[in-house]
Amino acid sequence: MLKETKQEERLVKRKKERKTKEIGITLVALVITVIIIIILATVTINFAFGENGLIKRAEQASEFYANDTKYTEDSVANVEKYLDGMLPGGSGEVSESIPETTSYVGYYADVDGNGSVDGIIYADLAQPKSGQWTDSNGTYSYTNPENLKKYKVEGTDSIDGFGSKGIVKPNGGSGNERFYVMALNDVDTKTHCWYYSAYDYGMDDYATYTSVNFGTGEQNTSKMITKWNASGYGSQNGNSSYPDVWGLSAVQSGTWNGSSGWYVPSKQEWAAFGDAFSITSGNYSSTFGLSNYYWSSSQCNTNRAWHADFGNGCMSDSYVDNYFRYVRLGTTF
Repeated sequence: MLKETKQEERLVKRKKERKTKEIGITLVALVITVIIIIILATVTINFAFGENGLIKRAEQASEFYANDTKYTEDSVANVEKYLDGMLPGGSGEVSESIPETTSYVGYYADVDGNGSVDGIIYADLAQPKSGQWTDSNGTYSYTNPENLKKYKVEGTDSIDGFGSKGIVKPNGGSGNERFYVMALNDVDTKTHCWYYSAYDYGMDDYATYTSVNFGTGEQNTSKMITKWNASGYGSQNGNSSYPDVWGLSAVQSGTWNGSSGWYVPSKQEWAAFGDAFSITSGNYSSTFGLSNYYWSSSQCNTNRAWHADFGNGCMSDSYVDNYFRYVRLGTTF
């Protein structure tokens, strides 16, 4: 009996020792596992966030991409600049768009950007204005529309010696036209009737058919061409020696100096032109080669139309069969 008891005690003791060893081994394994996890975590963190880690490399790659993109854009711009200077019609330089805080009245205009001076700027819509040329018949006003087109200025001696201030030309993009331009020459050397037959026929719709306002010259011209083509105020060219304004080739086509969009200025547009350059009876002949009288596209009453009277330095009206009036066109760009 005693012998069996001792054997049982030894058996229990062995079990306890074995269990202790197993616990020890488990603890050692756990410690080793924790150490391995710590090592792996350290390596991972260093790999991701270290000085040359993934995140740092990603930031460097992003910066490199941005710099490369900027380099590419600059290269393209330089190529465009080079081509603009080398190709026919190029300006020789790519300039920034001119500001809208400065008036460019008095600058010459290359309205289609083809390298040819087309006229003189007499109104800049970026600088709204109300004014008067000499008397109440010469009042005018214009406002500033939103989203104006972009323009640039070339050097003063870049095109045929024109432009004491510079030559304005388009600089790309879309938007509303900013400048009103007067041609540098008359359409021909002759004088013309406004609409000879309308003197007797009468223009009963004069009050609504055309307008005296600034900015209506193009619309007036289009409507009068339509009226004239349909003999709406009587027969065409009633005085064959002095043809009507509306049948002139340049007026009908709206083409001048190789560009399109030209028209007979309205009353207020002529007034703005006269005021912009302080034109008087004493200086008109030396100013842009002006003659003494120019028809506008604005009707005055049933048988009279408005004209710019530079000989007397004012806006005036005249019978539509008067043939001592010249024609000069304007445009916008």
